[in-house]
Order: sequence, then structure tokens, then C-alpha cells
Amino acid sequence: MYDAINTLPSKEADRQRLARLMDQHAKAGGPVIELPGYEQKPMPPRRRKIDPETVLKRRPAQRAAASSAEKQESDIALAALARQHAARGESLYSAATLMKCGRMRLTRIAEEHGIQFAGVGSRPGRAETVT
Repeated sequence: MYDAINTLPSKEADRQRLARLMDQHAKAGGPVIELPGYEQKPMPPRRRKIDPETVLKRRPAQRAAASSAEKQESDIALAALARQHAARGESLYSAATLMKCGRMRLTRIAEEHGIQFAGVGSRPGRAETVT
């Protein structure tokens, strides 16, 4: 199985066989034509010009993190919505989905504001504290 390794000694038999075939071809009067090999062309120099079309396709920069006052206002508004969903007997998961808010964020808001959601698999009307 070591004959398949790509080393010089492993390819010696192939080299000798090809040399014999070339000698036979030359003795029979066959022409030998040397063809040009592959020439790698150098890479073109980089352009210094910026294409406006490319710039327009780039993603917009992410908005800077909201200030703590904006976060507090946002959390208060989400807490009011969360109270409405909890009063309807919805679970934390369904409330987070309907409010388009992350479950971890809604869990934190619920703990801070003392909001209780219906537990997973519980009967309607039975509320459980989020922990």
C-alpha cells in the first residue's frame, strides 16, 4: 500500500516506464513537440478608487448602545405590556413571542416588576412566579 505515496522512490518505476515509451517513440521516428508550460500572470494592482455602488450595498453600522435612560423607558413600557399578557394567563414564552422581546429580557423585567406569568403546562388561571 505504500506504493501510492507521492515520493521520488515510489514514482521511479513510472518514470522508467515513460522513459522506455519515449525511446520507442523516438526510434520509430515519431516527433517530439515541446509545448509551453503554464505561466502565472501577476495580479493586477489594487485600485485606490472606492466604488459608490459597493459602499451602498454594505450593511449599515450597528446603532450605538442605548443610554440607560432609554433602556429604563423601554423596560417600563415592556413591563406594562407584560402585565397585560400575564393578566390574560399567558406564559412567559408566548408573551415574549407576542411582544417580540427576548425571553431573558422579559424574565428580568418580570422579576424587577413582580410580574407573574402562567407556568408551562399549568392550567389557565394558575399563575407561577418567574424565577
